[in-house]
Amino acid sequence: MVRKNGLCNIVLWLIMGISHGVCAQVYSTPPLSGTPGLSSGVRLAKNLEHWVQGSVVLVTGDTVPCEMSYNPAVEEGLLQVKDGEGMLTLSVKDVTSFFYFDTEKSKTRRYYSMPVHDENASITREYFLEHVYENADMAILSRRVVRLGGNLFNSLTEVVPVDLNFLLDVHTGTLRELNEAEAMALMKSKSDQVKAYMKTNGIKLKSDVKDYILVFNYYASL
Repeated sequence: MVRKNGLCNIVLWLIMGISHGVCAQVYSTPPLSGTPGLSSGVRLAKNLEHWVQGSVVLVTGDTVPCEMSYNPAVEEGLLQVKDGEGMLTLSVKDVTSFFYFDTEKSKTRRYYSMPVHDENASITREYFLEHVYENADMAILSRRVVRLGGNLFNSLTEVVPVDLNFLLDVHTGTLRELNEAEAMALMKSKSDQVKAYMKTNGIKLKSDVKDYILVFNYYASL
């Protein structure tokens, strides 16, 4: 059963889009150069393969409790679930969403399969995006990718996680890069009050997601 507050805006938008064959107007951040897939030359951090208990919502609508592992080192994200004695690998085409409780951060983490358009390559691909924040009008979603790090003296390369953040208009399903211009466009009906709040509190909307959440919470309180 879908809750009638909080995450229901995203869930309802996904259900309506799938049932009506609708693809949202979406935009991507510039592509990352050097983003690797899985290879023997990459030393994957241990936390990229961590098994947890959670649930997967399949495209059929079935919710399956299972033990899972999510690895962002693969471009679209690699979701593996244990099936009895074996293991299944699920792609963004198989899954609507999945969630699990993160014991280290003491919170439930939720991921949604959503289309992201790459304007440079003129293609749209689906990725697992993590729910970060939501109010009645907007949501912040994030896609974690990895870049190569290391030095000339180390043949094995470490992976460095990088978060690409997106802003979702929950009324239209429009997904855009999270930046000040896009954020202010969604808050234009109360822009004067929002700008005054930001000036009083010395807040600048740059790359820190926490600043966006502060401003969005203030906007939602008006």
